[in-house]
Amino acid sequence: MGDAAYSDSEKKAMDLRSECVYPFKTNELGMTYGTLDDAPNGQEPDLILARATNGRSGFISKKEWDEASAADAPAGELRTAQAELESAAAKMLKDEIDEDLQGAEISLEGAAGIIDAMHVGDAPEIDYDAIAEEAARHVEPLEDEPAQQDTALTAEIVEDGYLDVVEATTVYIPVYDVDGRTVIGEFPVTQI
Repeated sequence: MGDAAYSDSEKKAMDLRSECVYPFKTNELGMTYGTLDDAPNGQEPDLILARATNGRSGFISKKEWDEASAADAPAGELRTAQAELESAAAKMLKDEIDEDLQGAEISLEGAAGIIDAMHVGDAPEIDYDAIAEEAARHVEPLEDEPAQQDTALTAEIVEDGYLDVVEATTVYIPVYDVDGRTVIGEFPVTQI
């Protein structure tokens, strides 16, 4: 694909990917910019190279990223906030799954187990079948409703429910051009 297929900001971002090394370059506003890959420990740039949801390359503000991910919170507060968020996410997931199960419901413990399973490892492929099979141990028929044929917890139910919860708990921050002002897209910061 030729250069004509890329915008000026995308060309700049691609060029910057290969040029950004410590010490970082500085834009007109005095903000440093570069990649995390090239950053020495504790010396991250003000603007970090990222890809927006629209596919364009640009930079996210480290400050905005830290705020969205609560990375700048004290460790104790961060652990408490994360535990509260995961508890709320488990409740949301339980509600999502219960809507899809006919005549049955998953326990809060089962929904929390699904959330926990998604945090394990860096596997590019999530085994929703295995997660659904494990979580199915926490599905019980509703006492006040007649048994239904289709009360199985499927991989599709788990995946759809989890993706709905991720979307509901995702914060989007702006992706900027190298100037640090021009917004060219948005970047998702997942909270769970």
